[in-house]
Amino acid sequence: MKPTLTILVFALFALGAGNTSAQSDSIERAKNKNFGERFIFLGWSPDNLHVAYTLDRVKRPIGPKKPPRVRIRHIMRRVYKGHLGSLSSIHGKRLKRHVKSRGYVIKPLAVESIKKNLWRIDTPKTTVYLKVEAKKMLTWTLFSSDGNLATGTLDQPYIRFEPQAYLSPNEKMLILGMQVNTGWYENAVVQTANIETLQ
Repeated sequence: MKPTLTILVFALFALGAGNTSAQSDSIERAKNKNFGERFIFLGWSPDNLHVAYTLDRVKRPIGPKKPPRVRIRHIMRRVYKGHLGSLSSIHGKRLKRHVKSRGYVIKPLAVESIKKNLWRIDTPKTTVYLKVEAKKMLTWTLFSSDGNLATGTLDQPYIRFEPQAYLSPNEKMLILGMQVNTGWYENAVVQTANIETLQ
């Protein structure tokens, strides 16, 4: 079974922060012309079958006198065999209530920068690493001493990387979020990884 990864780049907010704080953060980012998308993790379902998160996007104004455009999407996705699956029909304020009432879990893992563009992530069973390399394209790789877990490419010249990871309740999977920044625009890359087979 080949594990998969979840990458993303983001600033973390507590589960109880709510829609109001996300909106106010977006407005503050818009004032500072900090455009792009942020990933805010809301939790794993107790049965390990779903993850919930927010994509908080601030887009550039359409015209010189127009305000920046703010869009906040609350998303729940199924996790199947370590892979992110389809979107749930539960979203928006309903998702906030659902996450709270169902006891979604946030178990952050320590992500330590070892050197430039290389991070160490300690899980209860083993250590995994995230590496970003400049090849023909920017390439990221999640790996352990057993080999590569997942890899992917980034389509812009990002210069800053802020990875964070969260363990599933059964400790068999993780969701990795990496906030990536070009210096003037940021994006979030999100994926899940199956770490059950690691020793």
